[in-house]
Amino acid sequence: MMNTRFGRLQVIEYRNSQDVICRCDCGNIKSFHKSNLIRGRSKSCGCYRREYTKSQFKKHGQSDNWLHSCWQRMRNRCNNPNNPGYHYYGGRGIKVCDRWNDFENFAKDLGEPPDHTYSLERIDNDKGYEPDNCRWATRAEQSNNRRSCIPVTIGNETHNVAEWLRIIGMTSSAYYRRISKGFNPQEVIKGFYDTNHH
Repeated sequence: MMNTRFGRLQVIEYRNSQDVICRCDCGNIKSFHKSNLIRGRSKSCGCYRREYTKSQFKKHGQSDNWLHSCWQRMRNRCNNPNNPGYHYYGGRGIKVCDRWNDFENFAKDLGEPPDHTYSLERIDNDKGYEPDNCRWATRAEQSNNRRSCIPVTIGNETHNVAEWLRIIGMTSSAYYRRISKGFNPQEVIKGFYDTNHH
């Protein structure tokens, strides 16, 4: 499978028995499940869908207005004490980084969402709006991220799920695959930790 091409993707490394690392023609490097490549579900890193959606948005004259509205809402809930959601954002110290106070930088860094069902999400809910901490996410992905704030104690250490994944080097996709099979967060994290750090 090494060097095999699937659409815009070329396999460059084996991650484990189920996942491989691919380089997309656009230059991005990303992990994919083998079955998704073989069945044609994954053909690019996501750039094709973004390009297609962007062309459709531009075609209908909606792109800039929709993205600008998203940018305004982000800044409003962080900067405006009269915003109904301010308590959960600016009121608890969530800020928009200086670079993103300029709409053009925001649009350049984040790019277009795949479609209008996606919304802006902070990967770490305790950090602000900045390039390394934001992405476009589906409702299901945002729900998963909220669940990643659950505190988990192993030994004498307590961290939320997102922090544990960073500490033990486990990918979120591997974590949620195990969760979907019925394991609880502590079982997944402790199992991975015991297997890979002892």
